[in-house]
Amino acid sequence: MLTIPNTNNIKSMSIYDFLNQVDFNTDQNYHTENVVMIAKRFGSDQDIECAEYVLKRHNEESCMTEDLKTLRDYVLENVFSKLDYSEVQNIKSKL
Repeated sequence: MLTIPNTNNIKSMSIYDFLNQVDFNTDQNYHTENVVMIAKRFGSDQDIECAEYVLKRHNEESCMTEDLKTLRDYVLENVFSKLDYSEVQNIKSKL
């Protein structure tokens, strides 16, 4: 299990360091953790809460159920809807 930095640390990272961390996490199969980090950097409090809920349930169930995947994808798309196209493309290239 990956320890996710707190919101302030995530927001203070350079975009380069943030994208490198997302890329590294993807290589380690930490996709849900990436959604939490993306929500903490760019999302609302509700996005963060939902992403953290998905991570908690994912860890409890030791698998990604279809329902959790749907919620995780919804959170990610909701956060992406608040960003510029170029920002979304930069992040998606690392996922």
